[in-house]
Amino acid sequence: MLFKKNYFYFWLTAVLILATGFFIYPAGLKTTINFNDTYYVFVNRELTTFLTVLYLFFGFVYWLYEKLDYKLNRFLTMLHTILMVGGFIVYNALLWYTNYEKPLPNLQNMKNFSAGHDTNVDFIVLFMMLLAVQPFFIFNLILGGFKKK
Repeated sequence: MLFKKNYFYFWLTAVLILATGFFIYPAGLKTTINFNDTYYVFVNRELTTFLTVLYLFFGFVYWLYEKLDYKLNRFLTMLHTILMVGGFIVYNALLWYTNYEKPLPNLQNMKNFSAGHDTNVDFIVLFMMLLAVQPFFIFNLILGGFKKK
């Protein structure tokens, strides 16, 4: 019952991404990842817009498959949903850890600390995990396209 309407989780996550990206985090917040002597800088507002559209797309596809009565693989659907929604939670926790010292009212106190821990590795592993789970989504859609309920 918990994963019957998993498109709801993607749509809810899209709304949360939009809310946190535009209303909680400051406009100039950037996520910087150093990977193989190359710095990847993501402006939070652009990343927010991209991720919102991406999560809305995933929710729409799952909703469409349900409305057309196609049967998706339950395990692959749960795996994709848990890793994508969990990835959002982990990303926000990492962003909070790397940029803030105090709770929400003190957003001006930007701080970039690591305390001996390299958060670049955390961001890289998170993005690779989110990329690695996408073939499961595509495979699930292909399998589900052949099976009607």
